[in-house]
Amino acid sequence: MSAEERRKILQMVADGKITVEEAADLMRALDVPADDEFDEIEISDNEIIVNLFN
Repeated sequence: MSAEERRKILQMVADGKITVEEAADLMRALDVPADDEFDEIEISDNEIIVNLFN
């Protein structure tokens, strides 16, 4: 998420347009990569298991 996106969300809270909880949801949603970005990531099942236990 860019600083500008974060600023706009915080301004919406300050203006009373959205709640703090809604702002947190928006920020979390903007931090998640788009679906097409996941297509570029190649991870084997073994790597996932190793990462779970580290």
